[in-house]
Amino acid sequence: MRGGPHEASLAIERFLKASKKPVLIEPGHDPFTILPDAFVATVRPSALTIECWDEKRNLARRVTRVRLERPGRLELAVEHFGGATGTLTLVDLDRTVHRDAARKGARLKYRERFRQSLHRQFPDWRLVELSTEQDLHHSLSPAYPRALLRRGRTAIAAIGVAEDSPLPEQALSFGLIWLDHLRRREPKLAMEALAIFVPAGKENHLCHRVRCLDPQAARYFVFVHDGVSYEQQVDPLDYTNLDTKLDPGGSGRRKHREPHTG
Repeated sequence: MRGGPHEASLAIERFLKASKKPVLIEPGHDPFTILPDAFVATVRPSALTIECWDEKRNLARRVTRVRLERPGRLELAVEHFGGATGTLTLVDLDRTVHRDAARKGARLKYRERFRQSLHRQFPDWRLVELSTEQDLHHSLSPAYPRALLRRGRTAIAAIGVAEDSPLPEQALSFGLIWLDHLRRREPKLAMEALAIFVPAGKENHLCHRVRCLDPQAARYFVFVHDGVSYEQQVDPLDYTNLDTKLDPGGSGRRKHREPHTG
């Protein structure tokens, strides 16, 4: 780590001169594209303040030191107004090796919203684990944040799906893997249920599959969310109707069926 506002200012200047597609990433938020007319670094003897904005948002942070400086990547220790500390990461997306940083930033953004959903829907439960880390050994994907909720010796496994997830229906498979993993890892807990949070409008196939699961093996809760601050529990039993599609030739032969909201 290197200290001092002057050193941090020079590091930011070096990063911007060498970058073609710079972005600023703060955990839990969408990345900012750094544009010359929407980014300012103001250095004073005792502090360096950076500001970045777009059409909808504005960010201002006091930089305390440089945590890491690598080609195409700069990590800064910062203070939020109010005293809380954190990290900002500046990344050049023109470098292939750093593109995963933007994807990770998006996952962290939904992870924090998932945390808020869990607190709203399970206020009497303690959130003891929340992760987006990949675990190949146990087939746990970083694409879906997963959580463990506990109340006494009773526990619930939970998994969330971000709005931009390309395959929301796969969350059920990974949720079942997570549930099984927790039952093996925490044998003293009664792991009674799996809660799945999926974007509204993308729950049809998932609910249809939940209906086919053994209700004696676990309870299943499905919540639809708007990706920001709202979620609502739905009943998979309501997703019972099937659409019938005909061949273009009009022969009347059934082609395939898809579940939809009844």
